[in-house]
Amino acid sequence: MSRPGANELDTCPHVVLTSAGRPSCPRPITQDRSHQRVRVAQIDIMSNKKSITPAQCRGARAMLAWSQEQLATAANLTRQTIANFESETRTPGPNNVLAIKVALEGGGVVFIDPNGGGPGVRLKEG
Repeated sequence: MSRPGANELDTCPHVVLTSAGRPSCPRPITQDRSHQRVRVAQIDIMSNKKSITPAQCRGARAMLAWSQEQLATAANLTRQTIANFESETRTPGPNNVLAIKVALEGGGVVFIDPNGGGPGVRLKEG
């Protein structure tokens, strides 16, 4: 499989960052299209490295009216992983937090960095 040019990445809903900081999909491409790769504009890897807080996750999920199960499906994680993160029982690994963040951003939220007023979340415009 050929790699895309510098202005595009192969990505999918299951994208994770490798230890080298490159996006990678752990799932194989199948002929039955159950897991189809989609070409999209290059994502800003540095912004996706920024973590989100459990409160931001809960808030974003509420704004989208998503259940924990819906978020788990969108992020390709278990519902228990989402529940543990939101309740601050356990901190998931960086790839799982990234998967949660990417899924919520794909649903239509924007995470706001702590800029003196604390971290936040809002819906995308338009």
